[in-house]
Amino acid sequence: MIYQKNQQIGNYTVVFPLSHNDYAEEYTVRHADGIFRHLKLFNRNRILESMHDRKGRINEIEVLKNIQHTNICNYVENFRLNNDGTDYDALVTEFVSGETLHQRISRANMLPVYEVTRITKNILEALNYLHTLRNPVIHNSIYTENILVDLSGKETKAVLAGFEGAHYVDQRPVYPSCETDSFLFAPERREGYNTVQTDLYNVGIVMLQMLFGQHPQEWGDFGKMGMEQCLNMLIEKQEGMNDSQLLYNHRNNKSLATIMIKATQRDPAQRFQSAAEMLEALNQSDEKSSVISGTDREAPLPETDSADFKGFAGIAGMEEQKEMLQKKVINILKHAEDAKKYRLSIPNGLLLFGPPGCGKTYFAQKFAEESGYNYKLVKFSDIASTYIHETVMKIRQMFEMARENAPAVLCFDEFDAMVPKRNPSQNQHKSEEVNEFLAQLNNCGRDGIFVIATTNQPQLIDDAILRSGRFDQKIYIPFPDIPSREALFNLHLSKRPQEENINPRILAEKTDGYIASDIERIVNDAAIFAFEKNELISQTILEEVISKTPPSLHISVRKQYEKMRDEFENKVQPQQRIGFQLRQD
Repeated sequence: MIYQKNQQIGNYTVVFPLSHNDYAEEYTVRHADGIFRHLKLFNRNRILESMHDRKGRINEIEVLKNIQHTNICNYVENFRLNNDGTDYDALVTEFVSGETLHQRISRANMLPVYEVTRITKNILEALNYLHTLRNPVIHNSIYTENILVDLSGKETKAVLAGFEGAHYVDQRPVYPSCETDSFLFAPERREGYNTVQTDLYNVGIVMLQMLFGQHPQEWGDFGKMGMEQCLNMLIEKQEGMNDSQLLYNHRNNKSLATIMIKATQRDPAQRFQSAAEMLEALNQSDEKSSVISGTDREAPLPETDSADFKGFAGIAGMEEQKEMLQKKVINILKHAEDAKKYRLSIPNGLLLFGPPGCGKTYFAQKFAEESGYNYKLVKFSDIASTYIHETVMKIRQMFEMARENAPAVLCFDEFDAMVPKRNPSQNQHKSEEVNEFLAQLNNCGRDGIFVIATTNQPQLIDDAILRSGRFDQKIYIPFPDIPSREALFNLHLSKRPQEENINPRILAEKTDGYIASDIERIVNDAAIFAFEKNELISQTILEEVISKTPPSLHISVRKQYEKMRDEFENKVQPQQRIGFQLRQD
């Protein structure tokens, strides 16, 4: 690579060198204004003659300069420079926060149908735009390596990149011929020409890769067959592998197979004649496809305790917040099919943030009890690994387990440690872990999974995680107020030998600034003192213990969290504040 990290290319600073070939190098760069971009540097002495237009300009640059679409990695600028006597052309395009579709498939093995459908629609929308321009553009390289999966928004979005093979419909192809007879390449490629239908052919192949999680090189002789034979052979080959996602993919969405077969017909006249036609077929398929509800599965997730479930009845007070969650979340979770009739989407998750020791994890458990879902608490140590890529695998396995036991609530404790803010210069494997969470969180509600995340430091969580569509509700759990502390004293004093005149209200008034774990410790210390004296727990003992037990968090910490709450609430909407209270039955 010509340039290394922190070196300048015009007005851009190299953040990360990406890749190179005989005639070009690619970089993630940061502009002087702080915005990240993608920069491709062409060596003018080495670029292929076929990659120039009729005026001798680099075709990729000229094509991108004249197009703009939400599902295309759009042009920003281009310029020329000289380095050690060699002339270069620089092409700057938008930076996409995510990964390639090839990387996504490699991580997930096979993608769920709804994600396959969304990504395919995005590609077709981009192609429909390109193919219907006044001077239509043929992309000519619809491969998983040239499709970026943008994980920065509330939903996964596919972005088309890799325009080095693109050409106008009246131009000769950049790559004039293809010698292989594999059905992975449209037959007309071998004859030296491309059409609109050539791009659609490749879309069908990409769909096959997403659904079966295999690279064409792994298909062996299957690649010499037609799409229909290949589908049948792949299904027969893998059907005995007991993979629930695979079985769902090909059994419940046969219409997708019909679309792939039509898109990859040998005769271009038998294929879809436009991206719009293929998109319409996909929309009709999407309307017919069913959603996995998971309600017929019986095996509980580990750590689910079926005894003494109280749900929200176990939390005193907070009636407004509980009613809000009941209406906006739990009722939809419990009656998903009815909600769909009203076009109400199944929510994905709930973020609980606030100071430590105030009951965020407890609230998550009570939420799971109220919803009737299986419950699994996931700590950072459960997924952390010193081995590269193993954490990604553990994250995926955690969600797969939840799908197998749906409906389920996954509660991720200390979530900020799992999904820290990303930047292009950090270790690639850490970004992969965040990307895996982003991909799994997208519409996990459709699989019967509801995610709750708890954190003491929401400002450390990657911004893409917090965007609407992943955590639809965000709730601040503050220091317990007087009614909350009174309820906590009642809870921890229950079923202990005590005098009848204990006044928990007075105890609550004396413990301003104390968190839930502080109050539990006070009651335990009072019980130990009474046990040693062989007497009942009394108001006097409790007040004496309080006088000797300062709050575990300093008043300055409380002010910091209140400031953090205000800043976070101004940044992310909507959310609710709730107090933490427990009810004694």
